[in-house]
Amino acid sequence: MLSIISSRRFGVRLFLVVWLAGTFCFDLAALSPYAQKAVLARRTKRRREPIVDVIFESLNKEQGSFLGATELKELEIPIVHYQLDYAMTSFGRWQLKQFLFPTADVTTIMHRQEVVKALLNDPEFFACAQKALPYVAESEDALIAYWNENDSLSHKAADLYYTFPWIENVNGYLNDSKTALDWGMLLKTIRRCDSLFVELCKVSFAKELLKLSIGVTNNVSLEGMLLNNAKSLFRGHVPWYVRYDEHKYLGTQAQYSDLMENGSLADRWAAFLRGATFDDGKVEILQEDGWLKAGWDNTAGALWGATFGQLFPDFSLAYKWSSEQAQNISDASLAKKGFVALAVVGYTAYLDYALYTGSRDSFTSIKSLFGTMDALRARLIDVVRALHAIRALERYVALHPTISDYPFAHKMKQVRAENVSQKLKALLEMLDEKTFKGDEAWIYSRGRVLLAHKILLEIKDELVPVLEAVAEFDAYVSIATLMQEHEQKNARFCFVEFVDANEPILDIQACWVPMLMPERAVVNDIKFGIDGQPNKWVITGPNGGGKSTFLKAVGHAVILGHGFGIMPAQRARIAPLAGLRTCLRPEESLLDDMSQFMAEKKRMDEMLQFVQESSEAQKVVALIDEPFRGTVDAESAERIYSFGQKVAQRPGSIVCIATHVEKPVGLAQQMPGIFGNCHVGIAEHADGTFERLFTVQLGCEHWWFDDAGKRSRFIDWLSTEYSQKKASETSKSA
Repeated sequence: MLSIISSRRFGVRLFLVVWLAGTFCFDLAALSPYAQKAVLARRTKRRREPIVDVIFESLNKEQGSFLGATELKELEIPIVHYQLDYAMTSFGRWQLKQFLFPTADVTTIMHRQEVVKALLNDPEFFACAQKALPYVAESEDALIAYWNENDSLSHKAADLYYTFPWIENVNGYLNDSKTALDWGMLLKTIRRCDSLFVELCKVSFAKELLKLSIGVTNNVSLEGMLLNNAKSLFRGHVPWYVRYDEHKYLGTQAQYSDLMENGSLADRWAAFLRGATFDDGKVEILQEDGWLKAGWDNTAGALWGATFGQLFPDFSLAYKWSSEQAQNISDASLAKKGFVALAVVGYTAYLDYALYTGSRDSFTSIKSLFGTMDALRARLIDVVRALHAIRALERYVALHPTISDYPFAHKMKQVRAENVSQKLKALLEMLDEKTFKGDEAWIYSRGRVLLAHKILLEIKDELVPVLEAVAEFDAYVSIATLMQEHEQKNARFCFVEFVDANEPILDIQACWVPMLMPERAVVNDIKFGIDGQPNKWVITGPNGGGKSTFLKAVGHAVILGHGFGIMPAQRARIAPLAGLRTCLRPEESLLDDMSQFMAEKKRMDEMLQFVQESSEAQKVVALIDEPFRGTVDAESAERIYSFGQKVAQRPGSIVCIATHVEKPVGLAQQMPGIFGNCHVGIAEHADGTFERLFTVQLGCEHWWFDDAGKRSRFIDWLSTEYSQKKASETSKSA
C-alpha cells in the first residue's frame, strides 16, 4: 500500500500552500540550469495559453472516457500539471496538458516512453535538444502573435497596405509587390507631413485673401499661398534681415504691407512704434539717422524712446531723442500703436505655435509609422530565429536512429523549404534576406517586411503541424528532464511496465504524491490485485489522518502512468486500465435544489454504474472518499456496505473507499480476497501528543471506533495543531 506524505484534509489550505509554493515548487538552486529556466518561465507560458489553444484548436484532443471533468477538479490535475512542468515552450506546456488526459492505448503510451528513453540514454542528443528549445521559447511570442486576433501590431500594420476602394484586384497586385509596397511607404511618409504643410499654408492663404479684399493686391499669389508663411516664419526670427530700404521706400501701402509681413520681428515692432501716418495712400515712417538700422537694438531703442523718451532724453541706448521726436513717438505708442505692436508679437507667436504643432504632429506621425515598421521587422526577425531553432531541432531529430521515423519527426520536416507550399517556400527564402538578419539598421526594405508579414498571415496554418511537432518533442524533453531531476532523490519517477492480466493490477513500489515537494516525500508501496492482495480496499482512520491524500496519490499515479507513461515511484507494474472515476467531494447545489446528501447519493449512483460496466477488457479504478455524507453515520454505514457488496461482483475494477464509519470494515470478513482493510498510521506519545505517520498499514484502525478517550484526545490535539499552524502562517505572511 501507499504511505501518504500529507494529512487527509488540507482542503483550501493544501491548495494555497501548493499554489504559493508552485513558483518555487522545487529548490531552484538544486535544479539544473535548464530546469531553472523552465520553472521560471511558467508564468509567461500561462499567459500565452489561450492563444496556443487557438493555434491547436483543430488538434485539441478529445478528453475521451478515461477521465471526466469531476476527476480533473477533484484530483486537482492543473496543480499536478504545474508542478511537473519543465517544458521550455508554451507549445510544450500545451502538449503536457494533453498528456494528462490519459489514454487506454498502450501502444501510444509506449511510444512516448521510447522517445523519453531515447533522450535519457543519449546525453549528447538530450543536451542538443535542451540547447535548441530555449531559442524557440525566446522567439515564440512572434509566432504566437500571428494567431492573436487582438494583436495591436497587426492592426497597425494593416493600414500600411494599399486599400484603394473598388479596385480590389489592383490592391492585391500592389500588396504582393515588394517594390510597390516600398513606394507606398515613401508616399505614406510624405503624407505624414500633412499637418506641417497645412499649418504653413492655411495662414498664408488667409493673408492672401485679406490683401485681396483690402486692395493691397489684385490677385492671389500662388507663391504667397504656399511660401509666404514659411518665409515669414523664417524672416521673423532673423534679426539682421531688414526688409526696409529707405532709398527704395516710396511709401506705398504695398511696400509698408510687405515690410510688416516679411520684415523681421524687430523691424515690424520698431516700425509700428515709430508711428506710421497714412495720407492719400502714402505711408510715412518717422526717420532719423540710425533709427531704422537692423537688429534688436533698433527695437530696444524705439521701445525706450516710446516709453521713457520724454523723461530720460539723454539715456537713449545710442539714440538721441529730441523732445519733438519723443513726443511724436509717445503720443500714441502706448495706446493704439502699442497694442498693434503687441498684436505683431502675438501674431508671430501664433506662427511659431503653428510651426511647432505642425512639426510635432508630422514628426509624431512619421515616428509612429517607422516605429510600426521597426516593430514589425523585429517580430519577423524573431520568427526567423524561431524557425532556425526549429530547423536545428529537426536536424537533431532526423539524425537520431530511434525516433527519426516517429510521426512528430515527420511533421517537423515540414519546416524544410522543399516540403512546403510555394508561398511558404517564398517566405522562407525571403526571411533569409539581409533585411531580417537582426541588425538595427535604419535603412532596409520596408516593402519586403510588409510582404513577408502578409504572406505569413496567409500561410500561418501551414506551420501548425510543425508547431505541434515542437510541442510534442518539448513535452518529451520536459518528461525526461523531470525524471533526470529526480534521479538522485528518494522520490523518483519511473517508467510504467504494462502487464497482461485478467483482473486489474496496481503494483507500485516507493510511490509518492507528485503534488508536493519531493524533499518531504515518504515513499511506500501500493499493491492492488498483486501478491494475493485484493483489488478492493476500505481505508479507515481519523479525520485528518491522510485518507483523502491516499486516494489522490492513487489517482495521480494512474493518470501519469496512462498519460506520461511514468509514475512517481521506484518501480511500477500495472494492467492497462480503461477509466478512472472519483467521488471525493460532491458539492451541494442550491440552484439545483440538491443538498449535500443528495449530491453524494447522485455521485455514488454514477460510481456504481461505472464499476458495473467494467469487465476483463475494460478495467477501471474507482476512488471514493467519505461517501453519503450529509446524513447520520448509521445510514452512511449501511449504504457504503451495500455499495461494497454490489461492486464486489465486478472483478474488473479496483475500488478504494475511505471512511470513518465502522460497518464497511466487515466487507473484508464477508468477502475475503475481494475486500481488504487498511488504515493510516497514527502514534500516540506518552506526553499526550500524537504523530501522524502518513503510512498506510494493513488492518483496521480499531481504536478510532472503540477508544472514545483516545479519539477525543486526537481530535483536540489535531484542532490545536491546526490552529497553531494557521497562526504561524498568518504571522509569516504579515
